[in-house]
Amino acid sequence: MSNSLNNHGWIELAAMTLSGMVRNQWVQAANLSAQTAWRQRFDNRDVYASVCRFEKPSRQSEFVCPFYLDVDCETDLSKAARQVIAAADLMADHIGILPECLDISFSGAKGFHVVVPLQTFDYPDVPGKQVLAIWRSLAVRLAKEAAPNIDLIVYQPSRVLRMANSINSKSGLYKIPLEYKELRDLGLEHVLEVARQMRTEETMAMPEECPKAIAWLHGAIRWLQSRSPRGSNRSDGHASFKHGWRVPPCIRALEETVLPDGLRHAAYLALARFYAWIGMHIEEAMARIEQVDHRHPIRDFDYIARITRYGHEHPRFPGCENPALKRHCDMQCFRLQHDTSQVGPTVEKGVPGLDGGSHENELRT
Repeated sequence: MSNSLNNHGWIELAAMTLSGMVRNQWVQAANLSAQTAWRQRFDNRDVYASVCRFEKPSRQSEFVCPFYLDVDCETDLSKAARQVIAAADLMADHIGILPECLDISFSGAKGFHVVVPLQTFDYPDVPGKQVLAIWRSLAVRLAKEAAPNIDLIVYQPSRVLRMANSINSKSGLYKIPLEYKELRDLGLEHVLEVARQMRTEETMAMPEECPKAIAWLHGAIRWLQSRSPRGSNRSDGHASFKHGWRVPPCIRALEETVLPDGLRHAAYLALARFYAWIGMHIEEAMARIEQVDHRHPIRDFDYIARITRYGHEHPRFPGCENPALKRHCDMQCFRLQHDTSQVGPTVEKGVPGLDGGSHENELRT
């Protein structure tokens, strides 16, 4: 077993309240009494814990992360259940993960969570972000071949899932652990019935190493490393400024300040598009924006992932008239070498979730 698991013991706790999300509460994963106290503080309702385990009590520290799936279907829970079964069968056939090793849970409302315990893959001594990228690639494959309702925007260090045996206020039901055979053979009525109360088992999964899964993961790591040679994460890009600026003062100021409410969405969009414009790797761009967000966390968990991908697809330096950048503009610092009239509006109209307004959405899990 890798030393990674022994060195990463911190988890983040969170809770959804009427006034928004409460988070940044750090405890040791082994400290069950602290977790119980957190549940009691919120009447065991809408309480969450991070999927990742961190080296230090900070989302900017190194982390380990199990493979996990979030399968939701707003209008047809039975469809989500069928997709979970199909994904489990596909993982067994192609990766060698036994269905009995899967930690499957009914979320208490519209879907299911599936977690593959860390021990299954004999967790490797590689950066957590590298493993997280592999998990997302695996989820994409499963979504294409077995479960199209898999949520693909959940693969980020800040992700939290509902705590087992906690109440989902949307339905009044509990998030409960399920056996694979139970979900497959007993049907949805059984699931909804047993979710009316807590289950004594914290998890029914039986963690054990799966040799085929271990071989698959190490092969995926080698493949990923072959595509990302040393130094490739930061490209010189095509951006060019007078006076030799690589990162202008206004961008640097956004990276170093505590952003107020009403400005964070526009600021994160500006950063995402600028990072893509200078050729920064999308994973590094997301990490940088998460580091800025850590000082004053935004309540929309998925926004950073969405905005980073959008910026990656629409690279551009927003220009000095951007409201987030204008606050820190020094007109003597530089001029773009190309025609600044080509610098368009900061926000593209018609793009959901990118309008710079309030995004205090509930978790999608």
